[in-house]
Amino acid sequence: MVFTILDEETRKPIQKGSLTVCRLADPHSCWSMSTAFPNGRYDLLTPEVPFTVKFETWETAGWVQRAAFDESDVPIEVLQVDLGARREITVRLK
Repeated sequence: MVFTILDEETRKPIQKGSLTVCRLADPHSCWSMSTAFPNGRYDLLTPEVPFTVKFETWETAGWVQRAAFDESDVPIEVLQVDLGARREITVRLK
């Protein structure tokens, strides 16, 4: 999966943050990473089953969870990518 991650207010790419990915059927089976998002892009190898993804950005006082929406203003909650497939999505963080 290829994410393009934008800030809702400024419409500019977010350059760094944190992702937490959890399997939907096993919410305790999670993976998290804080990393750079060069030009707002991040490539993620996804599990072969439905999963959730949460985004955080660093603010003055620490990590802040940000609500994620797709291009149609629909909240990003559960995603799935078929094995061997590639999916691109623009994410707006509020």
